[in-house]
Amino acid sequence: MQWGYELETLLIKFEDMHWKLHLDVENSINLAPEDISLSREFAKFQLEAMPSVALSSKYQDILKIATQIQQVSQLRPIALLTSFPRLGRDNSLSPLPKPANSVMQSTWLSDEVITQHPRFHTLAANIRLRRGQKVQLSKSEMDAMAFGMGMCGLQITLQCYNETESRYIYDQLQCIAPVMLAVSAATPVAHGRLLDVDCRYSLIGDSVDDRTNSELQNDVQKRFGACNCFLSDQEHNDYQFRKDEKTYEHLINSGIDHLLAQHVSGLFARYPLVVYEHFNQVNDSESTAHFDQFQTTNWQICRWKPPVNGGWKVEFRPMEMQASPKDNAALISFIYLFTRAIRAFDLDLYVNQTQIHRDLEQAQQCCAAQIHKFTVHANPFGNRQKVGMDLTRESDGHCDCKKLQYSEMKQVILEFRSKARQKFVITNQKQYILLTGQEMIKGNDEYPGLIPIIKYYLELCVQYNIDPGAVIDVDGELSKPPTDNELLELINMLDRVSDMSNNTQAQRMRQIIKQSQFYKNDRIINENINDEIVNWALRQQQE
Repeated sequence: MQWGYELETLLIKFEDMHWKLHLDVENSINLAPEDISLSREFAKFQLEAMPSVALSSKYQDILKIATQIQQVSQLRPIALLTSFPRLGRDNSLSPLPKPANSVMQSTWLSDEVITQHPRFHTLAANIRLRRGQKVQLSKSEMDAMAFGMGMCGLQITLQCYNETESRYIYDQLQCIAPVMLAVSAATPVAHGRLLDVDCRYSLIGDSVDDRTNSELQNDVQKRFGACNCFLSDQEHNDYQFRKDEKTYEHLINSGIDHLLAQHVSGLFARYPLVVYEHFNQVNDSESTAHFDQFQTTNWQICRWKPPVNGGWKVEFRPMEMQASPKDNAALISFIYLFTRAIRAFDLDLYVNQTQIHRDLEQAQQCCAAQIHKFTVHANPFGNRQKVGMDLTRESDGHCDCKKLQYSEMKQVILEFRSKARQKFVITNQKQYILLTGQEMIKGNDEYPGLIPIIKYYLELCVQYNIDPGAVIDVDGELSKPPTDNELLELINMLDRVSDMSNNTQAQRMRQIIKQSQFYKNDRIINENINDEIVNWALRQQQE
């Protein structure tokens, strides 16, 4: 089965003795190396990169990622930063854009920074118009969509075997989203100021907040943020959210189950922010274009994607861009391998949906990976009533994979699950426990830890002579495991994630700022400090 990643980068230019954002996306897209595809993002100083061909489930493709990202980082001057430190301040852009503010009406940024595509201008204008005033990013002077959507993130999309598995993976990834946000924290500065938070999470949410005064008073959720519900488990769906009742009733009457019906009706409770005129001619029985108009303007930490042309998919969206290509590759590899472990061991990570919402808010706080206590399902190997990976069901026709060799593969997976339960004996009788991000990632006396679970999964793959990328795949064969050196490379990437939980990029950036001779303990990031941060990021890119 296929998968891939997207990373958003910043175009920069050294001009007049200082680093600036370069409004030059149109001339940069054609510079892509052979195995990388480049595309426009919201701002003219952003460039999105992804593999030009989807990655396969073979472990060798995991080992390609660091090299691919290294190639991206060497294109022109590109910075792998979530946010340009002085965006919106004097001399932060090149060339200096013409004054224009009919769309965003920002005091700090011209509409000229928005990429020339009707979707982006329409988004910015309609958010402001529906809201009744320009956006305001919390506890700051930032007042435009470009401040939030001009930040960069790291997303991973995974193809699943069938609908059942896609819903299960979607749920489990929601449960690790808060800790992965905290561990990847990389945004302690924006708009020339040192922030009170380490992540861009709330800032992006504020930048696309189209809620009216009435909706704010009724505590309607933002378009950007946590998911509304789980798709495979009702017990933990305790979050109350607005649904479109007509959509819900229509889906139920059409044979859709309650869990999926409430998810879709939650998306349809909001108007789409962008509607293309030619979509009036779209046939809903042949295209998901109308559904996508609703889905793509609900920016949630995970996105469940029904089949279009590549099977059922799940997108994992909370992580922040790292300056080091190897760190980005480590995060991508961690998530991919953990989904393999989720499937192979049939893990149960469920916590209440309201707790995920609370933990996401806390995950963006300073040093959250070491300080905040996240709510964790105490026994991920518990015997659940439902099985995430249905070993008795073939692909539902939306996956282009070959048929499973059931007798052989089913036995292997059942043995994996049995061995994991013997390896990680959980004596704690509690349903939930509180752990720091470090403890959740690395484990402690009462919790096995996400990395030890993945490492044991790799150990079993070697023991059974199986490719760890494809152990529960449907390619019809049990392919070979990595060599000792390749296995060490995979483990080294996992250890990098462990290191991030000890000292995040946001913490390292704060240290650079506070140690700068130009910093006056006033939260102000002047051009010299801005240059120090960018130069540090560029050095990280070359490691």
